[in-house]
Order: sequence, then structure tokens, then C-alpha cells
Amino acid sequence: MSDYVELGSFKMPSVNELFELHSNEHFDLLRSIFEADFEADDQVDGQETAVQPAPVPGDQEPEADEGVSTSNIRFQKVTDEQIKKFEEAHQSDSTKLNTKWVVKLFQDWHVNEYQICMDFETISENDLSWKLRKFYCEAKSKTGENYHKNSLKNIRAGLNRHLSDIGRKIDIVRGIEFKSANKVLDGMLKEMVKSGVSKPTKHKAIIESYDLQRISQYFQNAESNPIILRQAVWYNLSIHFVSRGLEFHHQLLKTSLLFNTDDSGAEYVTLSNEYQQKNFQGGLHSEEAPADKRMYATGQPSCPVHLLRKFLDKTDDEATHLFNTCTQDAVTNPVQISKWFSAKQLSKRTFSNFMP
Repeated sequence: MSDYVELGSFKMPSVNELFELHSNEHFDLLRSIFEADFEADDQVDGQETAVQPAPVPGDQEPEADEGVSTSNIRFQKVTDEQIKKFEEAHQSDSTKLNTKWVVKLFQDWHVNEYQICMDFETISENDLSWKLRKFYCEAKSKTGENYHKNSLKNIRAGLNRHLSDIGRKIDIVRGIEFKSANKVLDGMLKEMVKSGVSKPTKHKAIIESYDLQRISQYFQNAESNPIILRQAVWYNLSIHFVSRGLEFHHQLLKTSLLFNTDDSGAEYVTLSNEYQQKNFQGGLHSEEAPADKRMYATGQPSCPVHLLRKFLDKTDDEATHLFNTCTQDAVTNPVQISKWFSAKQLSKRTFSNFMP
């Protein structure tokens, strides 16, 4: 079967086939011309060159304007203070407080046992392991009760974190030098279970259906009451975006929530950025935060999307954060006041009192 070369919608015999069919001097000349062209394409100054792939759109960097240094665009200078700030930000404030509490607990025990504070900077691994064997067994709460198993694990992790923070290359959790101390801790926890003194982990109680109905009824007055409106928005965001801890709401800006419409025409709200939560702090070792969470409009009187729009409309135009203090005039006379919420951001601790 003949070989054909496709040129658009046309087909023609290959060059070799033409030469086989017509071996006269004209075709010999034509063949030499074709071969010369092919050889010229594959060689530069007598050297063969590889065929370069076409550039992929988006992979090439845009050319800088004439007179503008690309180094000024790509590499921005930072100060030593900024670098130090980033280094310290790898731990949350709550983690730092927890580490401080653990170190104080251990030092209190050490002073009680040896009448002197322990020097974490110089103590040897063997001495520290021997002291941990005793500390794990003797550490009690202020009321004299045994610590919960999770608390003991937290204490060990806090000590390990402190040693890392001060530059000691010691791992009291996985280090072979601390195998004996960890055996003591493991055996003590098992003995607590065996003797019936180990307490189960306490989880937050679920919200019963009856309580959910009461909450829904309470929020029916949200449009006429600034306090209830703010609580309703806080509650709806907590439920739909499964937030934990106090960090989430305190970080939200007025621009943090985006209003969208899906393919079916239903309106919904989503987050514009990632935000720190109790179980998501970001960083190298954090998993990707879910980005597909949505809060849909319901068309009901207490629709979460409608209440959010109302909440934004009642917030001072100069405000940057989403949750702000409520003005006194709005509380006493909400009908006559157009803006219920000031430009002053709520403190983080205020959120813990929203719905105890």
C-alpha cells in the first residue's frame, strides 16, 4: 500500500515514492533539493541540533520593562526583625502559653524534689531521662488528682518542644535514650486503666434537636435586634464552615466572604482565603484546609445569606473586620439608627460569651 503525506485536506505520495515512480533527472534534482533543506534544518554550522519543544503558555516569565531590574520585582528585601517574626510565628500563642505552663510545672516539681531549678541548657540526656521516670509518676493536678492521659502526653510534648526551642538536639518522645522513661509513662497509663482510675476523654455535648429549634426561633428576631443579628451570623458561620477555637471569627474581614451563584441559580457564600483555626494553623506540616465549604441561601426568614447581607449593611463603612462592637444607640433604638456596628473590632475573648 502506498505511503501518503497529508497536507491539510489533501493527500500526496511521499517524496520517496515519487522518486521510485519517476526516476528521471528532474526528480533526481527535486530530491536533492528536498534533502538539502532537511539537512540544513537539522544542522547549524555543521553540528546537529535537537528540535526544541514549543514553549508552553504561562511557563515563560514576562519580559521586564526596559530600565526596570527584574531582581527588584522578584526579590524583595526583608529586615532581620521580619525574619525573626516569621520564625516565632511557627508556633501559635496558645502553644507558647502551653509550653510555658509545662516548663513551670516541671520546674515546680524539680524544686520540690531537689530544692533547685533544673538547667535545661546543660542537663545530660541520661540525667533527664532518669528524672522524667520519676516526674511522670509524681505529677498531679492542683487538687491532687491524676492527670488525664491526654494531659500527660501534652506535658511530655511541651517539654520536648521547649528543648527544641532552646536548641537542644534531644527528643524525649522518640529518642532511644528516653526509652526507659517512656516505658514508665506507658506502663503507668495502662495501670491506671486496669485499676479503674483512668478517666475517659470528655467531648462537647451535641446540640439536641429541641435546642436547635429554640435557637432557630431565637434568631427570628435577628433583623430587628443588633445583638441577636451578630450572634446569628457568628452561629451560621460556625456551623457552615465548621470553625473551632476563637481564632477563626476574629480574623474575618468584611472582604473575607464571597457571594456567588451556582449553576442552578442558588446563591451561596464561601471564604475568600484560608484562616487559622484550632485544628488548622497553616505551615509546612498542616494539611490543606477544605476550600469547597459553602453557606447556601434558604429563602427562609432566618436565611443565613440574607442575615449576612443585613449584617454587612448595618456595619460602619470604615470598618475592616467583620465582627465589631455594637453602638449603644443601636441597642436602645435600632429602628432609628442606620449603622448598628462601629469600626472597632471585637476582642477575641468576646466570642466565647456569644452563646455559652
